[in-house]
Amino acid sequence: MMKGPASPEHERLVKALADYFRGQSWSKNVKTPADDIRGMRPDVQCEFEGKLVYGEAKLCEDFPATDTKDQLVNYLGLGSEYKLYLVVPRVCEGSVRQTLAAWGLGHRVELKGF
Repeated sequence: MMKGPASPEHERLVKALADYFRGQSWSKNVKTPADDIRGMRPDVQCEFEGKLVYGEAKLCEDFPATDTKDQLVNYLGLGSEYKLYLVVPRVCEGSVRQTLAAWGLGHRVELKGF
């Protein structure tokens, strides 16, 4: 989980994901940061057919940290009525995809590289 102030790279990823959500015809009401949900605050949220979609920005160095895995598992524990997007720098998208698969999360997280 992120500690301290956000880095410029993290902020760039959050903005890229918010812009991605705004560009989708299915997306409404994009917010950054997201509203609190069960003690957590994702970086971005939007609505899709009345359901919430959350987005979390991570840096390459956040993988394969166990606190990152725990955070993603907690978001996924919100239930099937929520969808989770994970955005990472494009340079580490492949290795993050492998890490998510090793954690058993590859099919549950929508990964985007920016």
